[in-house]
Amino acid sequence: MADRRKVIVSRIAGRLAGAAPLFISLAGMVLTLILFLSLQGSRQEALEQSFRHDAASHAQLIAAAMEMRLNEIQALARFFMGSAVVSKEEFSEFVQPWLGFGKFQGLAWMPTLEYPAGVVGLPYVELSRTANQAALQTFLRSPETSVAVEQSMLSDMPVASRPHPDGDVAYMTIALSVGNKDGSGGTILGIMEIHDLLESELIYGSSKSINLVVRDASQSGAPVIHDHKALYGKVPRPSSALGRLLFLHHHDFAGRNLIFEFRPSTDYLPGIDVSPWFTLASGLALSTFLGLYLRSLSMGLGSAEKKARQLTEEFELYFSTALDMFAIADTDGHFLKLNPQWEVALGWPVATLQGSLFLDYVHPDDIERTKAAVSQLSNRETVVDFVNRYRTASGDYRMIEWRSVTGPDGKTIYAAARDISERIRMEDSMRKSLREKEALLKEVHHRVKNNLQIISSMLDLQTAKDSSPAFAAAVEEAQGRIRTMALIHEQLYRQGDFASINFGLYADELASSLVRDFARRPVALSVDVRDFTLDLSSAISCGLALNELVTNAIKYGVPENAKARIAITAFRREDECVLRVSDNGPGLDPALFEKPE
Repeated sequence: MADRRKVIVSRIAGRLAGAAPLFISLAGMVLTLILFLSLQGSRQEALEQSFRHDAASHAQLIAAAMEMRLNEIQALARFFMGSAVVSKEEFSEFVQPWLGFGKFQGLAWMPTLEYPAGVVGLPYVELSRTANQAALQTFLRSPETSVAVEQSMLSDMPVASRPHPDGDVAYMTIALSVGNKDGSGGTILGIMEIHDLLESELIYGSSKSINLVVRDASQSGAPVIHDHKALYGKVPRPSSALGRLLFLHHHDFAGRNLIFEFRPSTDYLPGIDVSPWFTLASGLALSTFLGLYLRSLSMGLGSAEKKARQLTEEFELYFSTALDMFAIADTDGHFLKLNPQWEVALGWPVATLQGSLFLDYVHPDDIERTKAAVSQLSNRETVVDFVNRYRTASGDYRMIEWRSVTGPDGKTIYAAARDISERIRMEDSMRKSLREKEALLKEVHHRVKNNLQIISSMLDLQTAKDSSPAFAAAVEEAQGRIRTMALIHEQLYRQGDFASINFGLYADELASSLVRDFARRPVALSVDVRDFTLDLSSAISCGLALNELVTNAIKYGVPENAKARIAITAFRREDECVLRVSDNGPGLDPALFEKPE
């Protein structure tokens, strides 16, 4: 019953875990919708506040620019009233800074005595060099300018004329009449191009994405006198959030009531504007993606857990069936996990060993070396071919060979060990046997050399009985050959290597011995033999050949009344031994080597 309950609980938990990504995705969508509605409700208000601020700032800039033009007209009036006589050149020099882009397009002074005839021929006129001077001259003589002059003369106040359209531009005249007590005086006339004035103030910042319409409310129907299009963007749809924005500003300019209508373009995006639709789309997309991702992650997690269980089972199977001794320990000296081979090798149950200090089982003479190896592992060094002795359950000790590394955490030791006690015993036995065989071979070579020496001595005894020269010569040659073979066995005995002989040392010693025993006069011996080795059979063959050649050179190659020179060279060429013996004697008759006919 308990197992069945666990199965049911596991299935319910699995289904809830599978449905969790769907619940999280739905919750994300609901929160996104709530946020969308909140943003949608507050966005229009924030947008209106931002637009009102920008439009009001631009309206103040435009109004300030217009008021600046009025101040300049009044300054020019004070200039005339404060001067007894003003020449045309002085007038021109005085007004030049006020002419140009965003300023006056023309300035004129008309004495009162010359009005109205003076409007036809103004004595003081200065026009902007960049303006359409013909159009300005025409506008100075227009009815709109005459009306403004008359109204200013009646009110002694600046009066702006009705805008006069001329193609894509519209001109407006500001008239200011001034007079002295003696009746003298005149009228200041300043011509503004409305488009030029407004453009100079709407070329910075957010104004590039704001549309402006200027109306003259002083006229019937408030006609449009200027329509400024935004540099960026288009006219928004009336039903959109931007299309519903409008800012009106009334400005009284020299007796004319001007209305500024500000509307944003589609490119107007203040920093506080966060699109609810973008938030909705991105929120829904993120919620969907999050749900799918969590679903994929949940499925991947289940697959990963299954794979992890499989790998764990495979590891446990490999760990428990391996023939070697596997161990996991910590750098504090505790066994953490062991495989069954430890019980096979030491006799201790694995449960007894796990959790205990491994130094408790190490031979006392090996404890310091074992601590040093653990210190190496603590420094993340690998320990290879380390051998120490471990106490078994029966009380004796086994030789254990280790290969250990430290894990990524720097505190866990992973080790593979092997009981090499039998191997060490076999190696000791083989070394003992090898020493015995080496001693036997030394004794054999020693006895062979002694036996050859006995044979040589016996030949000496036989020579004492038979004193014939031929017999003595034969004995001498035989003793030379015996000496050649005995020298090989003597060198093998000395060097301890019974498989090969250093032919360079052997040839030098053999030639020196032959010269010492057989030469009857001084011999200059040169031995140039490169160091190489020969096996026993090849060494005996080459030694006998060297004996015959050197003996022959000593006997027959020594010139009369001259010092003999014998040169010996030998070297290995692939699988062959090349031996050369030369002397400075008369040599052999070439006829001996010719073939008979």
